[in-house]
Amino acid sequence: MAEITERKRAVIYTRVSSVEQTKGFSLETQERCCRDYAVGLGYDVAKVFVERGESAKTADRTELQSMLRYMALNSKSLEALIVYKVDRLDRNTMDHGQLKVLFKRYGLRLLSATESFDDTPVGKLMENQLAGFAQFDNDIRSERCRNGMIAAAASGRYVWVAPLGYLNGNSRNGPSLVLDTPEVVRLVRKSFELVDTGLTLPEARQQVTKEGLRTSKGKALSANGFRKMLTRKTYTGSFTAFEETVRGDFEAIVPEEVFLRVQPKLHRARSTGRIVAYRINNPDFPLRGAVRCAKCGTLLTASNSTGHGGRYGYYRCPQCGGPSLGKAQVEGQFTQLLNSVSLEPALTKLLGLAIDANLESKRSMGVKQMSQLKVRLGALGTRHRQILDKSLSGVFSDSDTKRLLSETEQESDDVQAQIALAEGSELVPEQVIKTGLAILQDMGTFWQKAGLTTRQQLQRFLFPEGIPFGQSGFGTCKTAFCIQQKAVVSMAENTVVAPRRIELLFGD
Repeated sequence: MAEITERKRAVIYTRVSSVEQTKGFSLETQERCCRDYAVGLGYDVAKVFVERGESAKTADRTELQSMLRYMALNSKSLEALIVYKVDRLDRNTMDHGQLKVLFKRYGLRLLSATESFDDTPVGKLMENQLAGFAQFDNDIRSERCRNGMIAAAASGRYVWVAPLGYLNGNSRNGPSLVLDTPEVVRLVRKSFELVDTGLTLPEARQQVTKEGLRTSKGKALSANGFRKMLTRKTYTGSFTAFEETVRGDFEAIVPEEVFLRVQPKLHRARSTGRIVAYRINNPDFPLRGAVRCAKCGTLLTASNSTGHGGRYGYYRCPQCGGPSLGKAQVEGQFTQLLNSVSLEPALTKLLGLAIDANLESKRSMGVKQMSQLKVRLGALGTRHRQILDKSLSGVFSDSDTKRLLSETEQESDDVQAQIALAEGSELVPEQVIKTGLAILQDMGTFWQKAGLTTRQQLQRFLFPEGIPFGQSGFGTCKTAFCIQQKAVVSMAENTVVAPRRIELLFGD
């Protein structure tokens, strides 16, 4: 009876990236060639490990690590590892040496289906040369990539992952960064503004987190992450790359002057161990962070001083050292200013009608937009299935399939996010509108009776960029749209009725 001998067994490792696929090194070609080579040498193929689109710069690859674990568990029944070329296994001579030590420990031979080397001195030299050329090729590509990044950055293109508030642009002809959703952009900008107006970092972070600011992974920003965000010059529309500061090809989120004012507040030095009691949100000084120096534009600070048998409050400019302004004087004139910009009942009624007309328009637009988004989502689902079908039929290569699926899935995520935002958004309740209109008719009285937080919110709403104050009183500044009387009339004429009929509204 003839003696039955056990067949030799080997594993196959294949790898591709999008660059290699353009040269014809497809997964199918590699595996077929390796299997033919195994048959020619009398090996049975125990298992094939397929690495899809991962670089060989390091050994930290998913399938490579799985293969090494498999080898450790089955080393007694394996004799060889077969690859299409040495550079499929690694592109780093140090990694190649370490892998060879492991293969020797497991008693495995490394074989290449398209390259000739063995365990002879000449064969070992050839193998080392092949590994060296693989690393040389990889180093050349890395250098070209770095040079390309330097050139792109010099032209204003941001070549890294977009910071919070931006998204990486998909078009080479368009900006390298595009703005995220309006709500995310608003909260990033507000983070700077809150710190600029005097809030501490924990207070500012708590406020924007409460309003919904989240990282790209849906998590609230940590204290360190929030501080780091506020140090990123990218938000001013410029960035520093390769020791050069350049103007970016994208839109700024934060004015540069605001960014520069915020930076010193992130790194307050403590020269002594003495802790100074200082409250940013002090109810004694509601206008702190809202009123600017008429001379230099710096936000006024405030404090109490004692003398003449009493305690007196003052607002002053910390920048130009102008004269201190009495608390009663500043707040009294601010109350008068609010009374002067309060709306007459006729204008309030006009504004209410315009708001109702706009809300009704938004309701109609919301229904239409939701319908369009759902149709688009269905079309993307169909496109996803079509890409998979064409991939299975061989019409699309692996790299094209991966790219097209990624683009489709990204767009689907964007559409789903828009749907979720539309479903979660609510129009302003009628009672809130009535209360707001009532406040606009007598803002001075409302401000005097309100608590600190409400006062601050009203101040930021009415005067979003702050309001200058000097010896001659309050100056002019940008104000909220709703207290611009000409704007109210214009909005009502454009959204409610023709001008000739406005007089009929108040003819009773």
